[in-house]
Amino acid sequence: MNRLVLAAARAAVIAISLAGLAAQEVEPVAVQVPADLGGPDRYLAHLATDRPTYRPGEIVYGRAAVLQAFTRAPLPDSCEATFEVRSPRGDVVATGNTAVENGVAAFSWTVPAGQAGGEHKLVAKFPDRGFPDSETTFLIRAYRVPRLKTDLQFVRKAYGPGDEVSATLSVKRAEGGIPAGAQVE
Repeated sequence: MNRLVLAAARAAVIAISLAGLAAQEVEPVAVQVPADLGGPDRYLAHLATDRPTYRPGEIVYGRAAVLQAFTRAPLPDSCEATFEVRSPRGDVVATGNTAVENGVAAFSWTVPAGQAGGEHKLVAKFPDRGFPDSETTFLIRAYRVPRLKTDLQFVRKAYGPGDEVSATLSVKRAEGGIPAGAQVE
């Protein structure tokens, strides 16, 4: 019981303290950012792809929104951006240069047919401005349509209108074996 009263008293003191702070006028504090961290005019790129997973032959669309770090205003002038696609091993698979217009840079890359699967990285760099690199990940997975051998054997050779049809269905994987957990309804 004493702990509950003590907790309630502390909550009341905190609420009174916060109310007192809200009544005071507080002047904004200017943040001084060192030059090696971008200075007062620091911009960051926010990178995204249109989907998280791709298959060979599909197009990866990337977009970098370059915004001021503190005000979130877009980059007012244009500059060059370099995009890199890195494989799961860290090798650069593709590169492309594009212009940043109105704070946005766009990139597209068609996934080659022989591209290894796994988690790839899309990296945006700004070599002429010194903005920090931005990166995001996406997956490449090979998709293969399941190949099944089906055999449908009817009990009779012919059926007429209103007859009940009976048949035996046999399904096997083309590679061999029975599909695990398959159910027939």
